[in-house]
Amino acid sequence: MSTPLDAGTFLEKFEAQFEELEPGTISLETEFRQLAEWTSMQSLVVIASFDWEFGVMVTADELKQAVTVGDLFETVKGKAG
Repeated sequence: MSTPLDAGTFLEKFEAQFEELEPGTISLETEFRQLAEWTSMQSLVVIASFDWEFGVMVTADELKQAVTVGDLFETVKGKAG
């Protein structure tokens, strides 16, 4: 794992994948599919970022099951731990 995994770091790295978002816009309760920039291409970018930032591969099915950013955090944290 290249980056320590805590909620604050996760949110910061997740937000960085979206060019149009102001820092601090996303919380663990954010339903990420409701973000204006969320597309199928963006989902691939996010999955790839989990690999390079945290050393964790999240599957498309795991992404599909997640509703909030917090769900994604728990998935990544579970795999990293």
